[in-house]
Amino acid sequence: MTDKIDIDAFEEFVEQLSTAGHRTAIILGVAKLDQQLYFLLSKILLPKNKKHDNLFGSNCPLSSFSAKINICYRLGLIDYDFKQALHLFRKIRNDFAHEIYISLDKPPQRDRVREILKYVKNTELFNNTKDVYGIYFKDFSSLITKFSIALILYAMRLEAIIIKTTKICSVKSPSIIPGKYQKSRKENNKK
Repeated sequence: MTDKIDIDAFEEFVEQLSTAGHRTAIILGVAKLDQQLYFLLSKILLPKNKKHDNLFGSNCPLSSFSAKINICYRLGLIDYDFKQALHLFRKIRNDFAHEIYISLDKPPQRDRVREILKYVKNTELFNNTKDVYGIYFKDFSSLITKFSIALILYAMRLEAIIIKTTKICSVKSPSIIPGKYQKSRKENNKK
């Protein structure tokens, strides 16, 4: 994690997204969003103090994309619409990862993509994203391209949020024993 976007890495991500098949692009793209939420939460939380991460490790409270979305919302890192859109991305990804016969052009996937687009499609940011990254895609009228452009926009917003976010608590965490009593506690422990 740095304090600036790695443009080359982001361009490589977009290129991979644009050249992958639909299923792969969806799974890859949404994995990027999941990873970014992990980076965002890692940036604000105290670092783990053991080899095993008891928050993000396998079968831990923040191991799922859904849990990361919900805690980011509850911490005020993303707003309600952002949360809703990320959950729609998650549902699409889950369906594409677990179903054999599936299409983005049919319900419920089509409706989910339309809902994601509803949040951003008539904005200057969406048009700028389309202008910059649309060159990677062949057919802008296709739903997969619109999905990909929206996903790129959400990924860029998360990158910006990660850069701007600081630790929740940058001072020493409070102890059970307040500071003025620490000295007497240490003296009692020596006895």
